[in-house]
Amino acid sequence: GARSEAPNDSMSFIHVEDCAKMHTRILDCMGTSDNKMIINPHQRYMSLIESLHWNDILALLKELYPTLPVYKTYDGEDRVIP
Repeated sequence: GARSEAPNDSMSFIHVEDCAKMHTRILDCMGTSDNKMIINPHQRYMSLIESLHWNDILALLKELYPTLPVYKTYDGEDRVIP
């Protein structure tokens, strides 16, 4: 169902081109002795800078898409701090 209130959670984003660059860099380095990166094929590699609370994400989306429905911001005292 549709939500009317922002969830008390956060999310991280990455531009698709940045993600692709990271993946190709890791693949290029696998099996080499690159001094800058230690590649372990059994590990996960994360590429993110910051996370945003859904209140902030919805505010940004509203700026980009003014016809987006209005969502009530999460105002609980236990708000997640990304």
